[in-house]
Amino acid sequence: MPGQPASARDSKATPAARPRPLTRKLLLRRAAMLSVAGLVIYLLLPKLTRVLAAWPRLTNLAPAWMIAALAAEVASFACYFALQRLVLRTSAWFPVVTAGLTGNAVSGILPAGSAAGATLQFEMLSTAGLDPDSTVSGLAAISLINVAALLALPLLTLPAMLAGIVASPGLAHAALVGIGGFVLLAVAGAVVLRADWPLRGLGRAVQSLHNHVFARRREPLTGLD
Repeated sequence: MPGQPASARDSKATPAARPRPLTRKLLLRRAAMLSVAGLVIYLLLPKLTRVLAAWPRLTNLAPAWMIAALAAEVASFACYFALQRLVLRTSAWFPVVTAGLTGNAVSGILPAGSAAGATLQFEMLSTAGLDPDSTVSGLAAISLINVAALLALPLLTLPAMLAGIVASPGLAHAALVGIGGFVLLAVAGAVVLRADWPLRGLGRAVQSLHNHVFARRREPLTGLD
């Protein structure tokens, strides 16, 4: 009204904001959010402090080697995601890269986070529209490849140990061994992709082992090769 002060007119036009009542459901929700935030900080803070504490050591590295290391890391991730695209049977890069990076981050942050990382990666790929069956089989294949690569590492060092070669404390010797291992794996992968005889030989060996150990009183396994 014209005779009322401006403050009275504003208070009538805009009702006063009432405080939200603290219900039990709201308290539980906020407590859960605080618990999750505290757990993330508790798990992530030691890793961040170690990274920040090691940051000054980067000044001792030569810029050329730092650029080479970054290029090698980028190439490694690119090859890994390209392999994932093959096993997931998709031509898209964005969902594969984002799901892979998120799964790796979760696996590295949470304790025993490999299962949580794989689950989150599967959910993200399924949400992106990839076939769930192909996604499950593809992620299983990637896991088997990773395990096989880790199990193959001792095979590279075993000849050196038998020859009595002393391990060098520097990085140059490790780099040479890594280059040699990469060349061997690349050659083996090319042979397996181009020829059938390695897989056929492996199938015959597994078939023979199965028939001699597990199929003595049952019908022998045939045609595995």
